[in-house]
Amino acid sequence: VMFVANQLQVSPTCLSTYGQRAHTRTDHLQEILDSMGYRKATPADWGHLRSWLRERALEHDNPTLLLQLACEKLQREKIVRPGITRLERLLLQVRRDGQAEIYQRIAPLLIADRRQLLDQLLIVDPELRRTPLTWLRQAAIANSPPAIMNALKKLTYLRQMPLENVSMLNPNRL
Repeated sequence: VMFVANQLQVSPTCLSTYGQRAHTRTDHLQEILDSMGYRKATPADWGHLRSWLRERALEHDNPTLLLQLACEKLQREKIVRPGITRLERLLLQVRRDGQAEIYQRIAPLLIADRRQLLDQLLIVDPELRRTPLTWLRQAAIANSPPAIMNALKKLTYLRQMPLENVSMLNPNRL
């Protein structure tokens, strides 16, 4: 209190009365927002943010990253960030929407042979003692000969998969 009172060049006792009037803090917050150029989100802003986040959710499924991106966008557009609970609900919805969109995009590509191939990636391999998907996703952590050999084994494994005529980028070519 002393520190703030000194900065404001007022008596510390006068700060105890701050906020006694019901709208003092609200009015001052609005004055600060106005002077900084910030505004509260409108329904149109929410719709725009949701659409923008849905596009990001197609690229990333990490909720922490999506939250950070949303906060950065709100700050860039000088929109007051809503409460975290409201943002969490929005992120949950856009992640669901993103997953549904991805499924719609890849569903036509998942013919029986491809589904079987993908399912095989989820079955524990006795030699690897884990699923091939887990093994393939594990990044190299060193430039050592064993790490290089492991990367080459992964490349060989992928090249042996029956993936001819598979183009995930252009389903029209199938």
